[in-house]
Amino acid sequence: MNGPSTSRTEAQLVALVTLVAIGVMAAIFFGRPGLFGRDKISGDGWDNYAITHSLLFDQDLDLANQFSHCCNQWGHAASPLTKKVPSPHPIGTPLLWLPELALTHAVVWPLSHWVDGLERQGYSTVYFVGAAFGSVVNGSLGLLLIYLFLRRRVGWPAALLATISMLLATPLFFFMVFHPSYSHAQDLLVVAFFVWFWDRSRGQLTVRRWAALGALAGLVALVREQYVLVALVAVTDVVGHLLDRSSLVPFGKRLARCALLGAVATGCAVLAFAPQLITWKYWYGSFVTVPQGDWYMQWSKFTVENLLNILFWSKNGLASWHPIYWLAGLGLVVALRREWRVALPLVLVLLAELYVAAVCRDLWAGWSFGHRRLLGAAICFALGLGHLFELLARSAQRRHWTLALAVVAVVVAPFAALNIDMMKRLFDGKLRVASVQPMAPVYRLGNAAWAKKLWHVIGNPIGAPAVWYDRVRFGLRPEYFDTMAGEYFLYRFEPEYKPNSFRIGFEGEPIRNHVIEGEIAPVEGRKQLLAQRQHDRLDLRLALPIWLVESDLWLTVRGRFVDPLHAVPAESCQTSVALTFNGERYPFVQQGCQFAVPVRIPRAAVRWGFNELRLRTRESDTWSANIAISEIDLVTRN
Repeated sequence: MNGPSTSRTEAQLVALVTLVAIGVMAAIFFGRPGLFGRDKISGDGWDNYAITHSLLFDQDLDLANQFSHCCNQWGHAASPLTKKVPSPHPIGTPLLWLPELALTHAVVWPLSHWVDGLERQGYSTVYFVGAAFGSVVNGSLGLLLIYLFLRRRVGWPAALLATISMLLATPLFFFMVFHPSYSHAQDLLVVAFFVWFWDRSRGQLTVRRWAALGALAGLVALVREQYVLVALVAVTDVVGHLLDRSSLVPFGKRLARCALLGAVATGCAVLAFAPQLITWKYWYGSFVTVPQGDWYMQWSKFTVENLLNILFWSKNGLASWHPIYWLAGLGLVVALRREWRVALPLVLVLLAELYVAAVCRDLWAGWSFGHRRLLGAAICFALGLGHLFELLARSAQRRHWTLALAVVAVVVAPFAALNIDMMKRLFDGKLRVASVQPMAPVYRLGNAAWAKKLWHVIGNPIGAPAVWYDRVRFGLRPEYFDTMAGEYFLYRFEPEYKPNSFRIGFEGEPIRNHVIEGEIAPVEGRKQLLAQRQHDRLDLRLALPIWLVESDLWLTVRGRFVDPLHAVPAESCQTSVALTFNGERYPFVQQGCQFAVPVRIPRAAVRWGFNELRLRTRESDTWSANIAISEIDLVTRN
């Protein structure tokens, strides 16, 4: 489905909006210090800058000079095999920054002869800013490609507002302007370039086109390896060609043609990705490696809970921090109905990227404003927004384009305003990110009485799918979702192979969120977890979030039998208590009123997500008491 033909008014307005947007971003970029300082470089960005600097100034990949001067923030050690100090990050972003750094050096070098103190070796603020400005340029080019892609299928008011929404209502603006030293603007550019080119030439089974698609896929992987999955959109062309029953070409010839095209595309992709392969060989001694370590991706550990968490939790959740993604998801449903041949491949790419995000050890992408690792898939979300906005503005567009723009702008404005307000509060130190927290204050609803009631009844409405999944699956209370999901008791980012333990006490408020059956109450001056009484049965049930256990789990429950009115005789405490972990029974016979029960849980029985711990016993005719749990110890060896 193509949008209306381009008019002069449209072209002029889009050009004006593009220039104004770039001008505003440039003014903010150069006029306001970044969140981590004036130089705009932080975190992984130091690695990116070190590679760019080494390529331009030293014409090599030896980062020893750069890391000794400015850039070894993560303390990278030399590879045992090559004795070279590597960077675990792809070299695509440094390559795309080369024009900006070269231009900066071309300006600084002659000026340094007349301006005292102007350093020209590439280690001063002006060089850092010059390189990082590449993210503004590259992100803007990516947005232009997204607009051109949308314009082929929806009217220009919907396409323009959908593109602006991706800039102002998602984390993109933050990572282009305030935190530009990461690769996310470059991710967006190369993925958008691939999809735009695929769409422009869709259906052409020529060697030239597939060579170009392969080269672009290699470029995408060069910037961020996981986004090579965008090549799935081209695979759907092959599948469609093979399954085309109306084709007059015999199936054997079609299969041979597709095999040839696949071989050409693969060869060109490898050639385009060759700079990364050579870099890995130079740094690590191997053409193929996982620089972060084999432990970094846990491909077989996908769980529904963690997928829902990265979408909706309060710790960098995709939709919980930027609700415009909810509209994008609804719009993708509309797109599937209107042009499934384009929408379905992009939805498959998006699902594949979500899977990758859900099996990464660093689920929440470390320090982040929103879930930054999905910014490269912006064109997938923009397709949904474009179709949704086209649907909303269809009747208004027939009257006049200004009315259509106004209708869509009213929809976009609250999401953009929320995003801008969150960025301002982040700079002012009034907003926390990358941590588990109540989301109502993040939405500026912390003092609203109606919001408190809503959160108490249904939990965070933005995270409704995850809230109710946890409610049905584990019995967790909806009002606790924001402060519970993603707060893992056992979690280790790196496999250091040493004991990893967590002691759960009941004095602090957060543990209350994980109690499904039972009540935290003072027992002899100390808060403990009392079992819930149902007739003569005592039940106690907890949800324990655990992530990345690499050995058997030793679980020790410490507690006692108590009676607020009478002392419990020791002989009465000799009763059978059923302890279950994820439905598996570990029964024990209690020999005294105080107990410390150690249970060994096989690693295979530990879920990567929520685990259910349950204690159950029955009162007898000779005694009436309760189980009071004082603490629970979790110990594993990672």
